[in-house]
Amino acid sequence: MRYFKMNYWIFRINIYLRNKFQEIKFPNVFFYNFKLILSYLSVFLLFSTYTYADYAAVVKNPTSGYLIRLTSNNAKISDPVIGSDGKNYYRIGNPIIIQENASSVTISGTALCMGKKWAPNFQGLLEANNAFHRLFISIPELGIKIEGINAYRINNNVAVTIESKMTNKWVNMSAGACSTWLNQLTASVSDFTMQFPITVTFYINEKIIDNQIVIAGMDLGGYVRAYTAKRTTPPFSSWPIGESTAPMRLASSVLNVDSSCKTTTSTGQASTLNLKHGHLNSLNYDSLVTEKVTYNCTFSKSTDVRLRLDYATDGDPQKRLPMINATNNEDRIYSELKMVDESTGQSGTDFKVNIKDLKTITISSHLQGKNAVAGDYRGSAWLIATFD
Repeated sequence: MRYFKMNYWIFRINIYLRNKFQEIKFPNVFFYNFKLILSYLSVFLLFSTYTYADYAAVVKNPTSGYLIRLTSNNAKISDPVIGSDGKNYYRIGNPIIIQENASSVTISGTALCMGKKWAPNFQGLLEANNAFHRLFISIPELGIKIEGINAYRINNNVAVTIESKMTNKWVNMSAGACSTWLNQLTASVSDFTMQFPITVTFYINEKIIDNQIVIAGMDLGGYVRAYTAKRTTPPFSSWPIGESTAPMRLASSVLNVDSSCKTTTSTGQASTLNLKHGHLNSLNYDSLVTEKVTYNCTFSKSTDVRLRLDYATDGDPQKRLPMINATNNEDRIYSELKMVDESTGQSGTDFKVNIKDLKTITISSHLQGKNAVAGDYRGSAWLIATFD
C-alpha cells in the first residue's frame, strides 16, 4: 500500500618570435624579412578573429538569493485612489522600502559570473562600465497603473506596485562584481545590490473587515547583471528567476492594519487556517477535513460582508484547488473547498453574510480520487472578507 502526506509548500597568448640576424648574408636578408612579415601577419589575423563574449552572471543554486520578509503594523487604509482602469483602490499604510542591509532581508548563495554567454567566442571578463542591470518581475501583471506605477496581482483583492530604477528595463551602470575590476569568476549574491532600493506599495480593491492581510511566500523577481562587449543592451525581454543573478523572493508575511474585526481560527494561528488531511492511501482516498474561522467585530450595526475563497485554478473542469506534489509539480490532486455560515447554513465559495459582533464560518476541504502518485501535496487559498 502506498501512502502520501497532504499538508496545506581568457587565456593569455604569449607569442615568441626569435630571429637570429647574426651572420646574415645579403641573399638571406629578403628571406628573413619575409618571414618576419608573415609572422606579424599571423598574429594580426589571430587577434582580429578573437572577440569578447557578452555574458550574464547566473546563481548556482536557484533556490538561493534574497528572501524578503515584509512588515507593517497598524497600517491605515487610505482614502480611495483611482487606478488607470477607473476603479477605486485603497493603499495599505505607507510604501515599504526594501534595502539590502535591512534586518528583514536574508541573503544566500553564489553566482557564476559567466553562467550565460551569447557570443561565438570568449576571451575574458569585461570592464565594469559594460554592465547592464534589470529586475524581471515574476508576479503577474494586472495591466493597469495605480498612482502612475505598474500594478501586479497578489490575489483578487490585493495588488502591489513595485518601484526600482531597473524594473523591467535594462539600465547601463558601472558595476564591479563579475567585471575586470574584481577579476573573479564567481561572486557572492550579496555582492549584487544595484537593484536596491525596491519600494513596494500594497493596495486592496475592497475594504477588508479583519486586521491582517496575508502575503503568501512567492517569487518577487530575478535581478540580472549582464556585460556586453560593445555596451549594447542585452537582447532579452524575459528571464527565468532560477537562472537570474540574484533571485528575489517574498517570505510569507502579514500586514497588520486597522480594522473593525479580528480573526481567530480553530488551528491557532490568527492569519492562517491549516487543513491537514494527514496520511492517505494514494490508491483510493476520500478525506474531508473541516476547521473554523471566527470574526469578532465592533460594527455599530449589522453589516453586510462578502466572503469568498480565492485561489488559482488550472484545467480542472470542477474548478477545484490544485494540490501540487512537493517533489514534482506535474503531480496534482484536487481539493473541493467550501464555506458554511454556521448560523444560517448558507454554503459555497462566495456569498454574503450579516455581521455585527460575531460570526463563525466553517471551511472544509474534500479530497477524493484514485491512483495518485505518492508524495507530499500542498495548496493554498485566501479567504477574503470585504464590505462596502
